[in-house]
Amino acid sequence: MSIPTEVKNDNRVWIRVGLGFVVAWIAYLVFFGPRDDPGGLTPPDLARSGHNVPVDYEWTVEDLEGKPVKLSAFQGKTIFLNVWATWCGPCLREMPAIENLATNGKWKDRDIVFLAISTDMKADTLRRFVKDRPMTGLTVLRTTTPPPLALDSDGIPATFVIDRAGKVVVSQIGSAAWDDASVVDYLDKLTAQK
Repeated sequence: MSIPTEVKNDNRVWIRVGLGFVVAWIAYLVFFGPRDDPGGLTPPDLARSGHNVPVDYEWTVEDLEGKPVKLSAFQGKTIFLNVWATWCGPCLREMPAIENLATNGKWKDRDIVFLAISTDMKADTLRRFVKDRPMTGLTVLRTTTPPPLALDSDGIPATFVIDRAGKVVVSQIGSAAWDDASVVDYLDKLTAQK
């Protein structure tokens, strides 16, 4: 008994579709997939990243206990603000660099705060993550409302530096080596200004 031509052609179509998915998946893994080298981050381009837009300090987020925290609680300070999530590979990849930056001894007597604002939907997920992996030097918060326009981004991780005057002077989407000497120097100069 022979297989009808229509069935053979239908099978070929599905084989082509399947191969197309395999090729697309391989391309995704090669260009966008996870990397084994966590130290492969590059420093952010600080000179081109800021847009000097005033930030709306009325944005309300919440702490790990679910209590509301307004961004205005940090007004008048330099704010290093990282938007991330526990499920985001690139976010987790850059987190050690952010922690290194936040725990740098230079900031002891400076008015600078390091905020890690999670976009996780469930507060319990974030609490468990922080319990299992304390985030040294960072104030961990969770967003339940959309960010103000100056802090809105198309993706995460998204990092912003807000100067004391309330202007976004650094805006970076994607992971970066935040503990690079260029960032330390930039923040040193920024926080030294009165």
